[in-house]
Amino acid sequence: MYNCKVLMYHRVEAASLVSGRFEKVISADDFERQIKYLTERFKVISLDEFLIHVENRQSFKSRCILLTFDDGMASFYDIVFPVLKKYHISATVFLSTAFIGKDKAFWWEELYRYLSETKLENFKFNGQAVNLKNQVQAFQRLASILEGLTLPELSLALDALRSGLKVNTNEGGRSILDWQEIKKMSEDGITFGAHTHNHVNLANMDPEEARNEIALSKTIIEDKLGIAPKVFAYPYGRRDNFNKIHEQILKELGFKVAFTAVWESSLKGKNPMQIGRITISGRDNFNTFKTKVITGSRFKTKLAALTSNAIN
Repeated sequence: MYNCKVLMYHRVEAASLVSGRFEKVISADDFERQIKYLTERFKVISLDEFLIHVENRQSFKSRCILLTFDDGMASFYDIVFPVLKKYHISATVFLSTAFIGKDKAFWWEELYRYLSETKLENFKFNGQAVNLKNQVQAFQRLASILEGLTLPELSLALDALRSGLKVNTNEGGRSILDWQEIKKMSEDGITFGAHTHNHVNLANMDPEEARNEIALSKTIIEDKLGIAPKVFAYPYGRRDNFNKIHEQILKELGFKVAFTAVWESSLKGKNPMQIGRITISGRDNFNTFKTKVITGSRFKTKLAALTSNAIN
């Protein structure tokens, strides 16, 4: 019996835009190399194929991969979609519908821009001193605070950061897919799932608010594409970001499968409302990537990264 590994991507960009960004961003060249490798050694399956096996608890007939992308970044249309077409494979994209086609960035994109633009070297936020000389550490520290906030709190926090870091308030332009792009890709084999309306941490909301966030994203996608999304991905996706109440809401709204960001190398016996994935990171060299998709082992992946770094 074979296993299917679900890979989780976020953003793919031209190499010139990757340097210095957080680990969720992968270069276009690295991405195509990864896809070429996957199509040569695995069967990259569609979401429909995946759902048939999961819903019927059927084993997979070959080593297979399901590609998923969270957030629906605009670069998916410009960079990822052409590569997928070139290799004749599909992928599933999870959309937070409040951002589609808007000059509105996710908060982590705004935070990255603030840290890139500020001239300050030190900063105090939420009572904590932040060393801005190390942009990666500063980003991680501030992001850990922002992720736990409610929507109103997050808006106030971003205003405070923008003011305190002394950066301008101009938006960076559209960074998310628009509905025209999404519709074209949907007609060409790309599937779309829900990711809440505002990309919220469901654990920070009462059940009715959570239901509204999930239901609204589902309704908008169905209205725009004429197809009800069958799958959902929990924003942030760690075990403390969702619970049994959210699983029940998803079932009641008609979702078949929900994906987490919890590392999962085997789907055997898994709750379909808690399907884990393997994160593909911008920090992965090619050897690390291959170890991830072949073994699914976190330990072996860390060992491969350490070995590669030692050699290099």
